[in-house]
Amino acid sequence: MIKKILSAGNHTLSRCSKCKETSNHTIVAMVEDRVARVECNVCGSVHNHRNTTAPKPRSTSPRTPAQPRKTRAQAQWGNLMAEADQTRAVPYHIKTPVKTGYIIDHPSFGLGQILSTTRPNKMEIIFEQGVKLLLCNVAD
Repeated sequence: MIKKILSAGNHTLSRCSKCKETSNHTIVAMVEDRVARVECNVCGSVHNHRNTTAPKPRSTSPRTPAQPRKTRAQAQWGNLMAEADQTRAVPYHIKTPVKTGYIIDHPSFGLGQILSTTRPNKMEIIFEQGVKLLLCNVAD
């Protein structure tokens, strides 16, 4: 195959920055053997040459949906729930006396373990969604 040597004044395909289309352009400037600037034959704008490459062929293999990554809190919650006796879960209520280490069954967040309690009425619980600060009745 004979390769055509390009020079200023010749025509080439380029992607126009104004038309946003790949069309015929006239070469305006060259840098060594490379086309540098072109003039669009459709709209007349002069811009840097943008090579037209064939689009990459799409793969025909079916895509599998990506599995979401577990956060550190989710991994810690999984480990705690695997070791905990879930049958001893206490239903969450503000007035129920609780201590660190209790398993709580919350109506919205599900099962969680109390990480710490702060007097007079707060506790940090780790749920699958993360650590939450809830009101409570701290047991003595």
